[in-house]
Amino acid sequence: MRKATITICLLAGLLVATPALAGTVIEVNVTGEGTTRMLISGDRMRMESSDNVTLFDAAANEVTVLNLQEQTYHVMTKQDVQRMAKQMQQVRKQVEQQLQNMPEDQRAQMRKQMEQMMPGGGPPPKIRVEPTGGSGIVAGASCRKARLFRDDQATHELCVAEPGALGIPSDAFDTMMAMFGFFEEISGAAGGEGADIQVRAMEEMMSELGGMPARSRPLAGGAAWEIAGVESRSIDAGQFEVPSGYTEADPMSGQMQ
Repeated sequence: MRKATITICLLAGLLVATPALAGTVIEVNVTGEGTTRMLISGDRMRMESSDNVTLFDAAANEVTVLNLQEQTYHVMTKQDVQRMAKQMQQVRKQVEQQLQNMPEDQRAQMRKQMEQMMPGGGPPPKIRVEPTGGSGIVAGASCRKARLFRDDQATHELCVAEPGALGIPSDAFDTMMAMFGFFEEISGAAGGEGADIQVRAMEEMMSELGGMPARSRPLAGGAAWEIAGVESRSIDAGQFEVPSGYTEADPMSGQMQ
């Protein structure tokens, strides 16, 4: 009887246990923020920060942001991004119509203020990456030094390594690129360009230098970061899901649904 009870308990434990997935864990040291982690398995990715966790599902093409302090989450789909872009276009059109009734000097001033509030209305900056010579070692991998340019201004010093040399499998890197692409759409819809620059810079590095940034140091402001380590190991499937007890929130209104 005792053996039967133990067997039943073991089976019950197996039924409720969360399966483990083969994956890749990337740790990144960020100046002033400590160590952040990226967990990747197949087409799923998890990015952790001090206050938020971002979950990305490449197959569903959606992002879920967890607010750890408030224990809430919100989901952003491609349809949400398209709706956001449409709303921003309408706002810009309405503002531009109002500007037509102003004197030219006031119109120029208002356009400048609008650009500060809603950047990205003009043409996107040109992005290029140029090797500077020299090499380094990051997370045990060799990397080549380069500079990132935004238009004609150098913004970051980089050390570029091959993903495989860092221990990042090709499928994990593809998921990373898919996530960056998703944020590129969000950035463009919101009138920003930060994520867009990251995606285009990554594409430039992969095509021209055959690698990805293993270390990034800004030349003026911002935080430096460096890959601290990459590990292939099992990841609890629950890491890619919304935790039990979290409540869905509307990212547009900030009110609970």
